[in-house]
Amino acid sequence: MADERFEHILVCQEQLVPVTALDDEGKPLYQLPGSKRHPVPFIGYHDNAFLKPVIRSFLQRREPAPHLLTMNENVNSVSAKAMVKEGFGLGWLPTTLLEDNFRYNRLDFAADQSWNIPVEIRLYRSRLNQNQQLQKLWPHLQRTLPLERYRWRRATIIRFRLTHESTGLFFPPEPTAANHRKPAG
Repeated sequence: MADERFEHILVCQEQLVPVTALDDEGKPLYQLPGSKRHPVPFIGYHDNAFLKPVIRSFLQRREPAPHLLTMNENVNSVSAKAMVKEGFGLGWLPTTLLEDNFRYNRLDFAADQSWNIPVEIRLYRSRLNQNQQLQKLWPHLQRTLPLERYRWRRATIIRFRLTHESTGLFFPPEPTAANHRKPAG
């Protein structure tokens, strides 16, 4: 969004990577780009999912064009991951969901890195918005963002546990010796 009326803060950077389940010999079940005669089964995202237009735009510009056969569409990445793990097709998933799966040889890449999709998660606000709470919150966000990968993952998990009564604002806990562990690898 290149508009002077708005400003943004980077929350985190992520990559969507094409992954597939493994066969009995530990080899990827599916590989991109597929062919017209043998399209690759694809686990996609529903029209209401924010990742669908991201992936669609990427695939429309991709050369060689992939040959995909949509088997299922999901609203969230966790559901898509479950379908991919069961071998129903390949799917583009955020790397933060995949760390343990690669470590334990449950999933593998379905293509080389040229098929990865970089994504930035950003917060936007209107420069004209003079709401007092926002004026206090925005400087705090500027100081604390972007989140390190560990803190982003933890914030995401905790955010899903908040009730519908929440204001939608979430501040991840500051790391302490008790709650801060660096991810393995």
